[in-house]
Amino acid sequence: MLHSRIERVQSLLQTEIAKIIDHELDNPNLPELITVFQVKVAKDLSHALVLITFLQDQTDEVIERTVEELNRSAGFISRQLAHRVHLKRHPALKFVYTDSTRYALDIEKLFHQLHREEKPLA
Repeated sequence: MLHSRIERVQSLLQTEIAKIIDHELDNPNLPELITVFQVKVAKDLSHALVLITFLQDQTDEVIERTVEELNRSAGFISRQLAHRVHLKRHPALKFVYTDSTRYALDIEKLFHQLHREEKPLA
């Protein structure tokens, strides 16, 4: 039962954090198309790891700056979450980058390249 509750909390936090970043976080240092890939919450709700990625490929400098800016904005995001999500305890947020989307894009490029290189059977 606890496992399913944590999963529901993680899913809800993921949705709400994404909305806050997209619509309420007014920071010109952030690139567009930041995706909240996953939220991992501790069982006691003391902290949450927010995994972000991008829909477009970004340089390492942009990735590092984005993570820093989001961690600086974690207090604002937490306050907005407190207004939207009613929990006994709200977790401290820590943002980190995951390259899972970059990996998926690389795989897709390889498939397209293989498809172009295939010779039609006659």
